[in-house]
Amino acid sequence: MGCKIAENLPLRNLRQELELPFKCHSLRDDCVHKLEKPLGHYTMGIPGAVIGYCQALFVKKNDPKSHTQNILDLLGGVNAPWYKSHELFWGNRTTESISDFICQSVEPLLGNGRMPILISPLDPKKDFAIIQEILNTDPLVFDGETTLIRIVLTDDNSVETAATLMQNVLSNAREKKQMPKFWVLLQGQLNYMQWQHLRNLMGDDWRYVNIAINPFTAKALPEFCWEQVTVAQVVLGHLEGIKDNGTISLPEGMKIAGAVECDSYDLHDFIGLLGNLEVIPTLIILGPSLLEWTDQYNLDRIEKLLPLLKKECNHLWGTLSDKTKNAVWELTA
Repeated sequence: MGCKIAENLPLRNLRQELELPFKCHSLRDDCVHKLEKPLGHYTMGIPGAVIGYCQALFVKKNDPKSHTQNILDLLGGVNAPWYKSHELFWGNRTTESISDFICQSVEPLLGNGRMPILISPLDPKKDFAIIQEILNTDPLVFDGETTLIRIVLTDDNSVETAATLMQNVLSNAREKKQMPKFWVLLQGQLNYMQWQHLRNLMGDDWRYVNIAINPFTAKALPEFCWEQVTVAQVVLGHLEGIKDNGTISLPEGMKIAGAVECDSYDLHDFIGLLGNLEVIPTLIILGPSLLEWTDQYNLDRIEKLLPLLKKECNHLWGTLSDKTKNAVWELTA
């Protein structure tokens, strides 16, 4: 049902190159395209993910499995749309191995949930080995599904190393004729020449690149990169900073890529930018909880955002009928 608004064209292009059959990106029984339904006790990945919630929206108090279950219970308790779609937060990892952290975090989502993204601050120039290990880890997604790992590009060195990482993954996918379980999602405050350098390094494979933006990074992204934007981060600040007119302000101490201290943005303007894209990107609600915030406070700020976001999505999803818009909004993953 979300195919027209969260298809992820770069991954669709890769699947087409590998001559792999297309499968339904949801678990609904009545796929309008009559595509094969995924089977097994796994999660869905980024294709078809309309909305997701970053797990950093809530303070982690327990082990990874319990943290995910707590968020499921909280979001499900208020009937939040897509409440079973979670972006894992690398900062929640403590002593677990990479594989254990991912598998334990995903466990409550298996069967009917979605893990579209693992968000991290990892920079390929200094975290190459860690990123490589994540790329080689099974995130327990359905066969043929792909999850993204957000990595941060900072300079020419990280650009060049990211290109090497991506070419390695593509080479392996082509050799095995399989979609990668993990694929990178790029974000960074690069200048025009650095983005152009990455496009040159990737050559024809540039069309498989996934880029993430938020309201504070979007305007700095060169025009030629916009066709690769597949994830848009809807940044959530403190409860008091969410205004009925769509202005959202960040509290002191909240760190968001591209934002200065106590920055703010207009939700309507940001969502309006996305309407120019060929396929509407996945919307990830994020904004790390400050340590002193309670679960209830964090849930309250999400609840305050949702009516504003739904209003904007009704415009953003303009190609869908009102009935379909409501049905998409009411999906759990």
